[in-house]
Amino acid sequence: MDRSDILDSASSWQRLLVALLIGLVANAGMWAVVVIMPAVEAEFALTRADTSLPYMLSMLGYGLGNFIIGRWVDRVGIATALTGASFGIAASFFAATQAGNIGVLAAIHFILGLFAAVGFAPLMSDISHWFIKWRGTAMALVASANYLSGAVWPTVLAGVLAQSGWRATYQTLAVITIVVVLPLAVLLRRRVPDSCRWGLGRCNTQQGQHQNVSGAIATLFGVCWGGVLRGDVHAASAHRHLLRWSGIWTRCRRRNAVFDVVWRGFVPHLFWAAFRPSGWR
Repeated sequence: MDRSDILDSASSWQRLLVALLIGLVANAGMWAVVVIMPAVEAEFALTRADTSLPYMLSMLGYGLGNFIIGRWVDRVGIATALTGASFGIAASFFAATQAGNIGVLAAIHFILGLFAAVGFAPLMSDISHWFIKWRGTAMALVASANYLSGAVWPTVLAGVLAQSGWRATYQTLAVITIVVVLPLAVLLRRRVPDSCRWGLGRCNTQQGQHQNVSGAIATLFGVCWGGVLRGDVHAASAHRHLLRWSGIWTRCRRRNAVFDVVWRGFVPHLFWAAFRPSGWR
């Protein structure tokens, strides 16, 4: 089969649209707690610092979930992972509605973040298999679903939150997740042939060499770690340095994705934050 029949084809763009819609819904688990924060603060009579605990734990779960679900996708495929994660997201939303205190609610949001991570890096990784010429654009569009989710759902669910409270809002999100993600996940069951993965073999004869997508993803996570370590003001500079450094490892093909991300993303950033020459940004 010719390269143009598989990669950068109409079916690739259709798959990208499906992934974008899935990410729009699945990532609601990341932003939902921000929407309900004032209502939770009032119900449990909390300070703003205490109210932010569920958000903090959901972010920790979200970061960890990208690694765990990514490994899961490698073994069972993106469609199966999406199916399992959608049930996990829905169950977490329903469990959160039964929480009687902020501690239980925060613990549930950690689990919610784990499952919601399926809508970010795993989807980006999957769509990267289906493009060569437009690979960067495709991955960026899938990543943007995360931010579109944060813009769309607060507006869409504002009426439910105002009339019925945050528990009804979470129940609505649980139903939407099951109704939308499950049918769309079926459309992603097809896998790209092994000869075309990562732009290898017959489908990439014009490229001439391996394109290390995992290195790009590792760089992306390195930028996130850099923001934590040194603040967003240096993110652009950190990105520049990471892009240069990651080139050292472009020919390393480790199977352990977690080690790959930590070694090429977090470790260089930590080293640069600790030992960079004075006056360097």
